[in-house]
Amino acid sequence: MANGNTTRLTLELSASANSALEQVASHNGATKAEVLRRAIALIAYADKLKQRGESLAVTDADRRVVAEVVSPW
Repeated sequence: MANGNTTRLTLELSASANSALEQVASHNGATKAEVLRRAIALIAYADKLKQRGESLAVTDADRRVVAEVVSPW
């Protein structure tokens, strides 16, 4: 994915955060970088919803809301 429109980052993760990241990547056949890119996109989307007074929800098979994703900031 390296091209003129990217930025390289270095970050430190706890062992548990790195393990969680590796598990998600492994379960989805993705790289850790791709998981982080998707996570950032999801957070950005949730933030846009919050700014509009809306929220992101988790629904069950019957489309009943079982959880609401709340921004921590």
